[in-house]
Amino acid sequence: MHHRVGNKFWSANFFYLNATVAMKRYITLILLTILPFVTYSQRQVLVMKHERVIKRYNTGDPFSYSIGSPKNFQRDRIVGITDSTIITRSDTISSHTIKFIHPGEMEGVTLRRIGLFAIAAGIVLPLADWINVSVVQDESYSFDRGVGITSAALITGGAAILIFKKPYIRIRRMKRVMIVDRDSPLYEPVTLPPNNAFPVPEN
Repeated sequence: MHHRVGNKFWSANFFYLNATVAMKRYITLILLTILPFVTYSQRQVLVMKHERVIKRYNTGDPFSYSIGSPKNFQRDRIVGITDSTIITRSDTISSHTIKFIHPGEMEGVTLRRIGLFAIAAGIVLPLADWINVSVVQDESYSFDRGVGITSAALITGGAAILIFKKPYIRIRRMKRVMIVDRDSPLYEPVTLPPNNAFPVPEN
């Protein structure tokens, strides 16, 4: 009887020790996985124009870039930033090899959006004029010269904006890519949403 109790005691101890060792290994693995990203997240990628920051990237942000021509953009997500490289899910890019960056959706109204709106308005304007005369007023429609001139001006102006205002940033001369850490005056801490940004429903 005592022999069986002793075996159960040693079996329980052995199981406990194995579980403890396994837990320590998992904790170590998690720390080794998290710590590099904590370090990387203390850096930011800046796109500079002269001395002004025109685009800022943090760890976790989507990143669209090209090291060749603007026709060969790579779309990925930043998972880490070192002092000289940008680490994405599929590659590690040296900051000085980047030739083009697609900034994505910028805040506010941009020239590119104005160009698209102008082209759309130029296309819709004659159609709206025809609907107004033929359908609403039920009259015979004749092309309005003023509407035609306005439509052509909108389409031409919008197209010119799209041609001269490229959707990407070309890295050369006055524009450059910088990587800064928390000690740099250009570093901007990542702001978290306030506590009331995600209200908890009342019971």
